Formats: sequence, structure tokens, C-alpha cells
Amino acid sequence: MHEQQWNRRRALTLGGRAAAAVALTPFLAGARAANASAPRRFDIAGAVRPLLWNTTIRPGSVIQSFGFDDLRGHLYFAQLLEEIDAAPAGRLRVTKTDLAGNVLGGMVLRDRRGVGWGHGMSIAVESTPGDLRLWVEVDGAVRTDGLDCTGRALARIPFADGATFTPESAVIEKHWLVRGATDVTCALDPAGNRLVQRYVLAGRARYAVYSLDDVIARSYHPVAWFTEPPLPTFPGSIRAAPGASGVVEVQGYAPYDRHMYILAANARDEAYLTAVDLTTGRVVQRRSLDSGPSASFPHVHRKAEGMAIQRAGDSARLCYGFAGGDRGARTTTISYLDSLV
Repeated sequence: MHEQQWNRRRALTLGGRAAAAVALTPFLAGARAANASAPRRFDIAGAVRPLLWNTTIRPGSVIQSFGFDDLRGHLYFAQLLEEIDAAPAGRLRVTKTDLAGNVLGGMVLRDRRGVGWGHGMSIAVESTPGDLRLWVEVDGAVRTDGLDCTGRALARIPFADGATFTPESAVIEKHWLVRGATDVTCALDPAGNRLVQRYVLAGRARYAVYSLDDVIARSYHPVAWFTEPPLPTFPGSIRAAPGASGVVEVQGYAPYDRHMYILAANARDEAYLTAVDLTTGRVVQRRSLDSGPSASFPHVHRKAEGMAIQRAGDSARLCYGFAGGDRGARTTTISYLDSLV
């Protein structure tokens, strides 16, 4: 395929003075207007309900993230390819299912000429009545440890069952929101039609909030931005597998109206869900998702993977995923909270 040509209009680096001049008033005013008629923050201390339970999507690999096409009742999952060097090469599979987890199709995102996609930590679904686009990291760079690959830009791509795309495919629309950033991913806010990009710049993880329409039009001017709040630490492992890492990493995030929800976890079956103010990054609520020893999760492997908002009419669900099962027989569990305060 021919190399995708995209408009290289100047991206805004958030640390500069130009970013500081962006007014937050329209964003805040719009959020206040939305909240005037309905409560908008999920109570993450509320009851947890199952959506998928130990469901086999593709048994060979762990899900990394997921997103909903609410108009058509579909789910899209990002997974690493079942290949030994898939992680450092940035090779992904996107699997389409119905809401019961029945596989309806899939496509492959493969590296080319040493450039891959990324780890797939956050895939976003942009769904309209006449079209569907997926947002995923692209132009991945191998981490210094050589074990993983993370994106440096965002790609807006169609879903095509059975297709194989590379970072050079003509159908890919690339967006460089922050030049020089690494670990680039994004999530979409269905309540405010916004795109939130997570990225690392100067050694610090940050979030920037944009109008989705502006990003599609290649106008990269954030309406809010903040540094990632400190991730929670865990006092000790409940049932750590031999060699499991205690390092806490973000495994997903989901913006909704005036707040964003961050899923952080280690490889020891320990996870936290944190709610933050979307304009400041201030932590407003936090809970542990660690179930402890339980027949509910009998598998050797259980790790938090992915977050997304599901909408049905006027109601919304804050969904988060866990990978389970043994190697070669992985399963997917998606739970949700729907209480609003």
C-alpha cells in the first residue's frame, strides 16, 4: 500500500506558553450545564456487576483493552498477536464481538520496516450512524528494556474484517497531538464528544483533553491538561505468582463528562480504580478492586486490562476488564459500575 500522507500542521506542545493561554471556560461551562440536569460522576464505591464472565475471546493472548460500538451493539478488543516477539514489535490483533463475547471478525495490525503499532493499552471506538473508526496508538518505539513497544502518535482507522494494516497503510489517518511524546494512547468521552490523550513527556505521564471534532480536523489545542496523579501502592501481594512484578502501571482509563477513571494494577492480582477531576487531575475517589482469595477468580492468572464507557440511551456504565485463565487458554471478564452521584 502507498504511504499515508497526512497534514503536518504544527502540533501544540503542552509545556509551552501557548498551551497555558488556552481558556478552560468553555469546557467548564459546558460541563456545568450538563450537570445541571443530571448527576454525572460514577460512584466507584458502588455495586459491581458482570457484563462478561470468564469468556474466551481469543484463547492464545490476553486482552489489552476494549471499546464499545453502542449504536450496533458490538465490542472491539485489542490483543497482542500470538507471536513470541509481538510485544517489542508492536503487533496487535483487533477482535470484534457481540455483547456476549461471540467473535464476529478480526483484523491484524502488523509492523513494517521496523515500525510497529504499540501495546494496545487503550483502544477507542468512534461510532456514528454512517461510519465507525477505531483509535489506536501507532508508530511504536521499543522501550529501553527491549520488552515492549509503545506508540508515539494516534491512528484513526476503519475496521475491516480479515484485513492486515501496517503503519504505512493508506487507510490510516495519523495524529501527532504532542510532538516528542512517548507511550501515547487515547480514550473517548461519549458524554462530551472529547478525546483524552495519555502520553509521557520529559519522564512524566500526562493527560490532555481535546474536542474530538477538533482533533479530526487536525486542530490540536487542548481544553484542559494535567499531570497523572500518583498511582496507589499496594501493601503486599494477596497471592503473587512466582516472579510476578509488583510494579504498578496504568492499565486503562475512561473519561466521562467532568471526570476520568484510571485503572492501575500490578501483576499480583491487585488493582485500584481512581476517579479524578478531568480539568485538574485532582483525585476525588479511589477503591481497591482486589477480590482476594475467592472462588470467583479461580485461575492462576488474573490481571486488570482496559476500561471503557458503555452507553444505552440515557444510562451509562463504567466498565473495566480483567484477563484470566492459564497460558494458552486466556479468558476475559468485564465488570461495570453504573451508580451515579
